[in-house]
Amino acid sequence: ILTPGENSDRRTVPVGLECIASELQCSICLELYTDAVTLRCGHKYCRQCITQHQRYPPRGANHQCPQCCRPFNCDSIITDYTINNMVQKIQQVMDRDVDEAKQLVAFEPSGSIVINEDILRSCFLAEDVKDRPLCLISIIGEERKGKSFLLNYLLRRLYNLERKDQQWLGAEDEDLKGFEWKPGANSTTKGVFIWSKPFLMETGRGKVAIFVVDSEGCNTVGQDTAFIVQLSALSMLLSSYLIFNISTKLKQTDLDYLEKLLDLAQQTGEAIDLDPIQ
Repeated sequence: ILTPGENSDRRTVPVGLECIASELQCSICLELYTDAVTLRCGHKYCRQCITQHQRYPPRGANHQCPQCCRPFNCDSIITDYTINNMVQKIQQVMDRDVDEAKQLVAFEPSGSIVINEDILRSCFLAEDVKDRPLCLISIIGEERKGKSFLLNYLLRRLYNLERKDQQWLGAEDEDLKGFEWKPGANSTTKGVFIWSKPFLMETGRGKVAIFVVDSEGCNTVGQDTAFIVQLSALSMLLSSYLIFNISTKLKQTDLDYLEKLLDLAQQTGEAIDLDPIQ
């Protein structure tokens, strides 16, 4: 039987939603409803909570609503779609409340591509984003050359758009947070990651939602060509602005990669009738 406080993964409700969330809590588990149902008396519970409650009625008694003691049976339990939709929207806000890099695309060892649709929905279909134009800033380039480092400075700037001086750069000893990066020879980013927070920027045509995207290193010597093409195509198609990152001098291999990327963009543009280069 569920007991209050048993769920150790309970998330904190953002400030401003406490009053609404308090009306969407099951009186048995004291959490936000999970698969909410309504009894004939009108009281609501999680389906699992009330189902387990039915299994252990008071001795010699019929099944009763824990709040009003009105008898009920399985046939009187009705899914409450309105409550479930409200809980889903609050959970989307809770998921977005913590700013972090989330894996949007993963590459399996078999070569298959896995796209996380839940991350797509939480980022692009959020209430303050879904009706706005999107701008995705993506970066691609050889691994271990500072892509995530650069993106974290872009994040720092986006978090401080109101600053008109150089103070947005932060103090010299201030930790650079955001997309994970670390020194060493081993690659850190695997697949494609997106920063969960959208940055709303005012333009002449209204507000635009800006997202920042980090990609696994490519164009590395000895790397599988098919993987490079897949990663490059995904990064290109996801991007409003695609940054090609190099850390030293422009090499012939960089020029060869850019030529390959341009050819890929032209073929993709012809296939879906879209201007490949903005």
